[in-house]
Amino acid sequence: MKRERPSIIVRKTRRGLAPVGAYDEERLQAMPMRAEFELKRLSKRSRPQLRLYWSLLSRVVAATEIAPTAVHLNELLKVHLGYCNTVYLLDQRKVVWPDSIALEAMSTEEFNEFFEAAMKLLAERCGFDPLLEFSEGAAA
Repeated sequence: MKRERPSIIVRKTRRGLAPVGAYDEERLQAMPMRAEFELKRLSKRSRPQLRLYWSLLSRVVAATEIAPTAVHLNELLKVHLGYCNTVYLLDQRKVVWPDSIALEAMSTEEFNEFFEAAMKLLAERCGFDPLLEFSEGAAA
């Protein structure tokens, strides 16, 4: 299987686009003149933030049995908070399809909004704030 090379990362400056690092500079210089590129803005959303979300959901499930698993709770939260689409199956049945919260599917701003709403909903439904209850520094 052929492995795809990493993208060339550039940053917008007053003079135009500039490579972020030496590797990016080297790869960009190797490109032919008039080469065209498709730009995609990189999100500053982090894997630790996503891990925190999943950790909190797992702990809420263990403490409350509000859902069978963290994955089920995630789907319930997305649907309840409106992060979903209505789709029609081939037999014309209408179903609600939850959106993805993957790093590439949701911007930082969108995920932060979703995360806050999810924690607020869980606090209301469970009677405790998961962030306060399960944060690393919380007393056991």
